[in-house]
Amino acid sequence: MSTAHVVDAVWAALALAALVVVVLSASGWAGVARPRALLRAATAPPVARVALVLGWMWLGWHLFAR
Repeated sequence: MSTAHVVDAVWAALALAALVVVVLSASGWAGVARPRALLRAATAPPVARVALVLGWMWLGWHLFAR
């Protein structure tokens, strides 16, 4: 198994985990908050918005741009 296969398997697992969380949040079961509520809470202060955007840019640069 090559490194590329391992990376693909990790991304597939992350996508599946994200899908499970979205389904749980839509059903309201298991106490998972809806994405809109989480984003509202995470981006309430302006500094948090800037940190979120910078963190997203850093992740995009280091994980997606190889």
